[in-house]
Amino acid sequence: MTEKTMDEIDKFREEELVIRQVMLIPGSWKSFLTEYEYKMMVAGALNHCVAVDGLIIRGYLITMEKTYIVVQIYKYELRKILLLFFAAITGSLLTHFSALAKKGVPFLPPIEIFEAGPMGTALFEDYLFEDEMLVQLLTNEVKDLPLYDPEFEKMKAWLKSSDFCSYPKHAQQVGPVLMNQPMLKKKRRYE
Repeated sequence: MTEKTMDEIDKFREEELVIRQVMLIPGSWKSFLTEYEYKMMVAGALNHCVAVDGLIIRGYLITMEKTYIVVQIYKYELRKILLLFFAAITGSLLTHFSALAKKGVPFLPPIEIFEAGPMGTALFEDYLFEDEMLVQLLTNEVKDLPLYDPEFEKMKAWLKSSDFCSYPKHAQQVGPVLMNQPMLKKKRRYE
């Protein structure tokens, strides 16, 4: 039996890394928040997953209707990452509603937050998406530039106007979500 060094283990683990594109559609709970509160809550939950759980985000777009996330993860860990994200959102929502209650705002939070079904289904519907043009723009890795494609230009304009998006508007812009963080050498919480 041969023992592997940490470098050999890390190299093997890096080979298992894959890119996944996820689209999240929020449930009706989003209607209890302003657009800014909703976007900040999603960005905060993503940052929590980056800082605490070691998630690598390559690109993102947060809108009221959908959230697109391009992540780099180990091969079979997408569901685990989504569960951690759903837990972070649930915690943020409960904190938000508790703060409202302390201020004396008569308010009942939506029951779906407490009855999130399997895998957080009441919070978000999650889907894998395959839009190569959107992924290239969100990750800033445009490969096959068309000579002129009106759909491509329309998508670029849409992303430039989005305030919670990884598409670069300026060369040194820093967005609300932590991106391209190196994998943590420590064991991640969900391993």
